[in-house]
Amino acid sequence: MIDDDIRKRDPHFVTQTPRQRTKPARVTIKDIAAALGISHTSVSNAFSRPDELSPALRERILHAARLMGYAGPNAASNQLRTGRYGAIGLVFSEDLPYGFSDPMALAVMHGVALGCRAHKLDLTLMPEQNDAFHLERSTGLSLGSRPVDGYIMYSLDSDSRYIHSARNADIPTVVIDQPLLEGRSFVGIDDHNAGRVGARELLRLGHRRFGIASLKSHSDSYTGWVNSDRRASATYAIVAARLAGYLAELYEAGVRPEEIHIWEVAQNSERAGAEALRALLGADPKMTAVLAMSDRIGIGMVGEAGALGRTVPDDLSVLGFDDIPMAAQAGLASLKQSGEEKGRTAVELLLGPGTRSVILPTEFMARSSIGPCRPR
Repeated sequence: MIDDDIRKRDPHFVTQTPRQRTKPARVTIKDIAAALGISHTSVSNAFSRPDELSPALRERILHAARLMGYAGPNAASNQLRTGRYGAIGLVFSEDLPYGFSDPMALAVMHGVALGCRAHKLDLTLMPEQNDAFHLERSTGLSLGSRPVDGYIMYSLDSDSRYIHSARNADIPTVVIDQPLLEGRSFVGIDDHNAGRVGARELLRLGHRRFGIASLKSHSDSYTGWVNSDRRASATYAIVAARLAGYLAELYEAGVRPEEIHIWEVAQNSERAGAEALRALLGADPKMTAVLAMSDRIGIGMVGEAGALGRTVPDDLSVLGFDDIPMAAQAGLASLKQSGEEKGRTAVELLLGPGTRSVILPTEFMARSSIGPCRPR
């Protein structure tokens, strides 16, 4: 029996309840190894490399650890021994409730988590809008103050203090989506080209009067019309790139600027999409097509169209972006990208040699929310 083995070998173990048992002030891996008569490497593997042990041996070790009051390897001592923490920090621009509710953010986090599991790494979530994170920003602490071996920056404002810190910090960093950092690996899509493809599909259907519902271009909580000055000063690179792609394709097709209205939302949500559609149709009742910079915005528009006396797609075509699972359920045409693949690729880039940029593919997904233009 395991308990008998420990009683014979561990002088600190007495037959009492687990709460009452006396034990050394601090049990170590060597104590467990001595109590079980096995090597301390085997005990270490039970916690850090479980696949190198048989299930029976690992369970025997873990049971003994519980009986002896061993809580697990100490992260600080492990870092001193190996020079690594065995963890990655994922920095993202929104708060945790948004991160766990937005399908695209969830897909990216899931991909990062899968990559960490494959390499037996822990994952530390670091929402930039979290109150504690703001406190750290205000105190001027650098990226290197966190107990992680490297960072994945997911879709940050180019003015983020953590982006400025990443430019100067000597710590491995990979960027997902935005912004591009010199000397750092990157994974994303060609947002400019994807924007052009989306606009081209609606032009092909005969549309000439357009609305664009933009994601936030700055970190200022602004909702409203977008003019040329705001476009030129955008600090979110993918928003600027998608918008530039939409406009380039429309202008080349001869669509006049006065036939295009651009509304920016402060938050990526279905409610914001409904509000955007009301503003766009209020500005141009003859509008027949809307390019939504996310599926959540597009789904909100499709849901609101009926209340505004419009039928999708007979009176109004709506094209989203991302192809989240709910897009197919809503019949929303979209520009597909894989958030999960972005996350997995970011982990591989962080752990791999050198600096690389990986551009993942996008795909136009035709669905019932778009159709031939029928001018009002």
